[in-house]
Amino acid sequence: MAIRLEDVWLDIDGRAVLRGVTGELKGLNILIGPNGSGKTVLLHAIAGILKPKRGRIDVEGVTSIMFQDPEVHFVAGTVLENAVLWGRGRSDEREIKEIAKELGIADLLNRSPFHLSWGQRKLSALLCALAGKPDVLLLDELPEGLSPRALKTAISAATSTAKTVVMTSHQFLELGWNLHFLADGTLYSGEEALAKASEYEYDKCRCPLFAVEER
Repeated sequence: MAIRLEDVWLDIDGRAVLRGVTGELKGLNILIGPNGSGKTVLLHAIAGILKPKRGRIDVEGVTSIMFQDPEVHFVAGTVLENAVLWGRGRSDEREIKEIAKELGIADLLNRSPFHLSWGQRKLSALLCALAGKPDVLLLDELPEGLSPRALKTAISAATSTAKTVVMTSHQFLELGWNLHFLADGTLYSGEEALAKASEYEYDKCRCPLFAVEER
C-alpha cells in the first residue's frame, strides 16, 4: 500500500500551502516541519478532506485519519459508541474491545470521551481511527500529550493494523521510520529531509523515543 503525490498544489485562505508536492509514502513514515508548514493540510488532502487545486493524489486501500484535535472524533455517547460509528461496520464491538485492550483503554469504553483526560481522549480518537481497519493510517500529532509508554502502545497498535502509516510531529522522533520534512510548501524525503531538519535545527533535539521507560 502506498500514497503517491504528483505536483500537488493547495491553497488555504489564498495562501499557497502546498506548492507542487511530489513523492511517495509507503510503509512507516514520520513527517516533521515547522509550525504552519502544511503538515495537517497534507494529511487532510491525502484523506480527501481538502481538494488540491492542481495535481494528483493516489491512495491504495482504505484510509483512516486521526485528527489533531481528538474531540473531532466524538459525537455523543460513550467511547465505544463513537468507535462503532467511526468503524462504519468494518469492526464489530468485540473487535473494537480488543483494540481498546491493546491501547490500554478497555476500562474507558463505557465512559463519555468528554470526561477523560487529554491523553485518554487521544487514545480514544486513535481507537476510532483503527476501528475502520485502515490500510493507510494518517496520524496528526499523535505524540502530543501522550506519555512515552502510552505513545509506545499507540504506535504498536497503529503499525499492527495499517500497512502504511504517516505520522506528523513537531519532535524529531528516532523511530527508524522513513523521514519526510515539509517546508515552504515542498516535501523533502530521505537525505534531503535530514538536511532540511539540520537547517531548521531539528538535529539538535532528536528524541530516541523509547530509550527511557516510565517508572
